[in-house]
Amino acid sequence: KHLSRIEKIDLLVVDGPPYYVQPAARYPVLPLLRSKLTSDSILILDDGLRLGERRAVSYWQRDFGVVVEFFTHDRGTFFIQIPLS
Repeated sequence: KHLSRIEKIDLLVVDGPPYYVQPAARYPVLPLLRSKLTSDSILILDDGLRLGERRAVSYWQRDFGVVVEFFTHDRGTFFIQIPLS
């Protein structure tokens, strides 16, 4: 219901659900919202040092060809560009 009101997304910050909910728990955000993303959208995913978050990003690379940059700090952050085709 609420998603239908969103026309376009330029910046998407993914901060949950936590990895222990299920493996790659954050994966569904990209398939769910991809149609709303603009050609220059950026996705930021925190807690990038955790296995579940790394797994989600790996699946996005496999399934959507995302371009990933990783910033190392206490928890790690992924900076992701989503190619639209």
